[in-house]
Amino acid sequence: MLGDAGYTVIVPAWWTPDGRRRTKVRLKTALRSPKGTAAVSHGHFSLSTIIAYEYQLSIGGQVVSEEEWQQLVNAKTPLVQFRGQWMELDRDKMQQLLEFWQTHQHEEPEITLLDMLKIGAESEDDLEWDYDEGLRDMLSRLNDKNAFAPIPDPHALQGSLREYQKRGVAWLQYLESLGLNPCLADDMGLGKTLEVIARLLKEREEAGSVPPTLVIAPTSVLGNWRKEI
Repeated sequence: MLGDAGYTVIVPAWWTPDGRRRTKVRLKTALRSPKGTAAVSHGHFSLSTIIAYEYQLSIGGQVVSEEEWQQLVNAKTPLVQFRGQWMELDRDKMQQLLEFWQTHQHEEPEITLLDMLKIGAESEDDLEWDYDEGLRDMLSRLNDKNAFAPIPDPHALQGSLREYQKRGVAWLQYLESLGLNPCLADDMGLGKTLEVIARLLKEREEAGSVPPTLVIAPTSVLGNWRKEI
């Protein structure tokens, strides 16, 4: 109101929207291999990859104990000094987060990557994520849009890829590099067979010695395979 009235208002940095120390529940996560299997590779994973997790209480990105949190909830003033810095308290919100943490802290400490992605999509700003190096690298590559740059036609391809097909081949190559199984869902007649052939040829062009590939397809496309390889 004072600002709208033309007055200059100066407040401490910690009381501004950008500088405010926010109370959150942190989800600390790390890649984990199922019992009896080899360690998870940073290069290959699936939506069933096991993620170990732990809920923590957090203020301004710092982990807080339950006792410290409870002391702040019980404070009789909305402004307190915590770990050398002043902060504004929303005790109702902090109580809700504390109850959430108390409810979930004893859950089974493992979820799948798919479940973790669902939680991230559905969660609000009150949930803070803390990834280990392997998981951070995995998610970074999942969000790397540069991986979808169209690729040139393989030299052995008997034909030419259109721009959308080049992007499709890049998408196949990108997901396979992550250990995922892509599914092309282009409409009939848009050249899915040619894209798959281009991907297989590109793989052999770059890697050299590659094991045989099993192709299960309708007999109606066998002629295309013969002409385009």
